[in-house]
Amino acid sequence: MDGNLRKDVENRTWAPDLPVPFPLLIHASSAPLEPKFKAIVEKWRAMEPEGDWVVFTLGAIIGIVVVQAITTPERLRSEDAIGPVCWVLSRPVAFPQPIPAKGRQKLWWTSVPLQSLSQYYQELALKLDVNQHRN
Repeated sequence: MDGNLRKDVENRTWAPDLPVPFPLLIHASSAPLEPKFKAIVEKWRAMEPEGDWVVFTLGAIIGIVVVQAITTPERLRSEDAIGPVCWVLSRPVAFPQPIPAKGRQKLWWTSVPLQSLSQYYQELALKLDVNQHRN
């Protein structure tokens, strides 16, 4: 990964039970890329033909973003917003080294040392009352 996380919208069928904005670690699935997502990757390749597209990290936390808003595709002006629920992402940061981690469905809690995050993300993470939102 070159440090440039390209997504600005995450399409989901459900809304998170967290107040926005909140930090979200990005987990790369351990499963191979599904055919429906290959078109998105091809679009990125066209935008950045010199990018490193051969190696994809699987089964690891690869970065962090801020979920800035939760909305619908109709309220966004993005061709990537297909919904039905759109998570608007901002301030992406790719980790220099992936952190191996087994994923789960929906949102899940994990431990990443706060000192490994930038000051901005440390402050945002500390504002999020983790115990209030844990299942």
